[in-house]
Order: sequence, then structure tokens, then C-alpha cells
Amino acid sequence: MIAEPRTARRSRDSRRACRGVLLLAAWLGVSGALRADAKTPEIPVRLGPQKVLLKHGQLGLKYFPDGAVSVLRPTRAAACRMIVPVGIWTYLVEGNSLDELTAARRVLAPGPAGQFDNGYAGVSSVYRHPDGKLYGFYHAEDQEGMPPIGGGVPGFFCSVGLCVSGDEGRSWRKLGQVITSAKPKNWTAFANQADRGAGEITVVAGRDGKHLLAYYTEHSRMANRGVQICLARADISDARTPPGPGRWHKYRKGRFGPPGIGGLDTPVVSAAGLDDADAAFPHVSYSPHLGRYVMVYNINVWKEYVTPGRTPAKSGIHVAYSADGIRWSAPHRLVRDYAVSRPGKSVSWHPTIVWSDARRSRGRLVYSHSPRWNHAHLGGTPHYMVAKDIGFDAARPPAK
Repeated sequence: MIAEPRTARRSRDSRRACRGVLLLAAWLGVSGALRADAKTPEIPVRLGPQKVLLKHGQLGLKYFPDGAVSVLRPTRAAACRMIVPVGIWTYLVEGNSLDELTAARRVLAPGPAGQFDNGYAGVSSVYRHPDGKLYGFYHAEDQEGMPPIGGGVPGFFCSVGLCVSGDEGRSWRKLGQVITSAKPKNWTAFANQADRGAGEITVVAGRDGKHLLAYYTEHSRMANRGVQICLARADISDARTPPGPGRWHKYRKGRFGPPGIGGLDTPVVSAAGLDDADAAFPHVSYSPHLGRYVMVYNINVWKEYVTPGRTPAKSGIHVAYSADGIRWSAPHRLVRDYAVSRPGKSVSWHPTIVWSDARRSRGRLVYSHSPRWNHAHLGGTPHYMVAKDIGFDAARPPAK
């Protein structure tokens, strides 16, 4: 979904349905007071069967969604419009509904050699500022000189780039980096570390209308903490000033202070206690029905795919809840599967909840999946877009 400030929500007088998926780009975020979260009880979740939305190769798309998807406002021509990371690019995908997507075109590409996004530019979160423009936050990769991850996947040093659109997502102009790791490209936690930096971004607008919160995956593994999910925020209280480079501050040791570019951070969601696992690929939204922030993300117990004979007993897509956006509940698994792509293994990753009602009690869990991942020319199936119906039964009053 698009994150919008409170002023934008008030100004809208109509919404059109994406056939069962209301395009409610509403007021999201965390309380300005950032209070401690009370212990969150287990919240019952209803899940439907997995359904294919777009199969591999459909509309010319391959390796998708490769990050969270962002639902845009409908137009007369298309009731359902989404920004989707595909391969190493960003696409605008349109159709009559999530179940009837009919067109796709590339709207953002990697930069030239020497740029921070020379290998990848995938928008995974969109925010509408009071100036009416869309600001897209994208996972950027510098792949030059990096060792390969394996399976034909290049290594990368990632960061978060920002782009802007004045035509409802049809075209985008790059504005530069907004978040980078505290560790430089040449720093490694172990020999031949192929994934480094900070990326895989999701952004939500604050309920007080004053801040944007950005959740991102930190890959540096500094202090032996593994790959985990961190947080930064930007002040948007002045509607004349968009959340551009230099306006972001990371969360570290109980406060927001270090700069988004190169500052140190403290993970807000970690899976290190789960057999030394990683937490990655977050998508965060706010549910008035639950009175909580809802994060869907992947937990990757890497020992489950590097150890012969092990199955994904703990890996998969999980959900967690928070009253303040900082202190999160224990995870509850929604989908059991491997959480990163490896040749010959199944994978389910990059989840997004696309809500279908104003109270955000139900919707679709959209993610990418492959029953046997590999490149098509090697006999495998690159990941493609699937979904499950999702509903949350337990209503909770908003945190005070």
C-alpha cells in the first residue's frame, strides 16, 4: 500500500475497488510518543489456500515480486495498479483486479557503472507527500567487484535509494541515497561475504503526521548479530519538505539520532535467537482492527538449507505485532518454506499484506514463490507472484 500523511487522507473524497481489494492508501505509522509495547497476546490468523496471481513469464515478468509490492490509486483505465520489483528493475503492473492483471511496463532501471545502484533498482515502498507527488524507496545494489552469492546470483552492496513520480507512477526520477549501512562496501564480517549493506525497505507514515518510519534489512552482520531488521525515520511535519537525502535518522539504543547515511543502528526485529537465524524482507502496515502495527517478513534459518537432509522446520514467512513500531511481539509463522532462493529448493519470500477493508482485518498475503527454484534454462522455475487470503479474528483497541 502507499503510505500517506493524515492531510492527504482527509483530502480524498472517493476510492475505487481493486475487485475486493480496496485501494485505501491511508494514514499509517507509529505514535509520536513511541511508548513501550504491552505484551501482545496471540492473535488468531485465518489463511486461505495459495493461489497463483501471475505465473513465471506472464506479461514478460521473471523473478518477481523481488520485494514488497505497492498498491497505487486506480485510474479510469486500470482499477488495480501496483509498483512491483521485477528482476533487477521496477515495473508498473495494472489490471482489473489482483486476480486479473493484464499489463506491465518497466518504469525504473539500474544506474550506470560506478553508481550506487549499478546492479539493481527495485522500488518496494511508495509514499504520497502533501505536494501530490509519489516518493518511491528502492532497494539499490552496487554489484561491481562483489563475490557471487551462488546459483548464478551476483553479490551486492545494497543501500536505499529515493525516486519521485509526478504522474502517478508512470515514470520516476532518482534523487539519491537516503539510507546506507554503517559499514562500507569493503568491510566484511567473514571471508567472501557476498551480501553487504542495508536495503529491502518498507516505509509507513506516522499517525501523528510528523514522521515516516522506514524498516530495512541490515546485511553487514556487524557485532556478530547476523542479518536483521532495523529502523529509521524522517520528519515530514513541514509539508513543503519531502523526505529526501539527509533527513533520515536511525534508531539506536532507545532513540533516533544517528544519520541515515552511515549511522549505527540497533535491530528492532531479530531472529538471532532462533538457531542463529536471519530476519529480512519486512513489510509493515497499521491495523485499526488490531490496534497494532503488523509486520510480515521472512525468517531464514540458514542452517536448514546448508545442512544436507534438513527441511524448513522454522524458516518461512512470519507475522509480528507492535503497539509503537519499535517493540515487536514474538513471530507467528504463516508460510512454511525456505526463505531465500537456492537451486533445487522451494522458496516463499518478499511478503506484502494488501488490505481489503478500511479497518484492516482482512486482505491478501501477496508474496513470491517457486516450488523448485533455479534459472529456467537450468530446468528450474524462477519465483513468481502468489497470494493467500488472510484474516485476523481478534480485534484490539488502539494502543493509548
